[in-house]
Amino acid sequence: MDSKTATEEVFRSFEEDVSSPPMDLKRLTLEEALEAAPDFRGMLDVWAGKRQGDQLPDWADFDFPDFRGWHSDIVLSVFNAEEPDPYFVLSGETFTRAIDFNVKGVHFSQGWPRLFDLQFREHFGAIRDTGLIGLTEGKVATSTRNFLSIRVLELPVRDGGDEVQRMIHVVRVLSD
Repeated sequence: MDSKTATEEVFRSFEEDVSSPPMDLKRLTLEEALEAAPDFRGMLDVWAGKRQGDQLPDWADFDFPDFRGWHSDIVLSVFNAEEPDPYFVLSGETFTRAIDFNVKGVHFSQGWPRLFDLQFREHFGAIRDTGLIGLTEGKVATSTRNFLSIRVLELPVRDGGDEVQRMIHVVRVLSD
């Protein structure tokens, strides 16, 4: 069985909760993010420290130790097509446990097609096109985990060029 077929089979058991409400999405400057998300201050400081002037950080400037204390909270994605649909290349334990699924190897729209069409296509497109920081909050939109709330910081990153080609997502599960 090839990896695409295996992913499709696993995804049949991962079902978007079509009754879940839209999530609260924001796009912020660094200063606004520091004010709106003090719980992510350490990761915002790491990201800001990798900037060169006004230019966004480049993925090559990050090292594994930079994420110390954040490793389990990190999800990494790339924009590998014209569509602003992040393709997940790493899913940390916090997000994997929150949704009860490892998203490595899939696009956002495969897991949450309704939310992607409703609001995340525009949200991710704006992050990619403007370099603003994303902040997402709301209920986990999967049929088996919709009782959990999450908060996700979305940090845009270059990858050898001038355009945003990656995102570092930092996930927190909130207690209700």
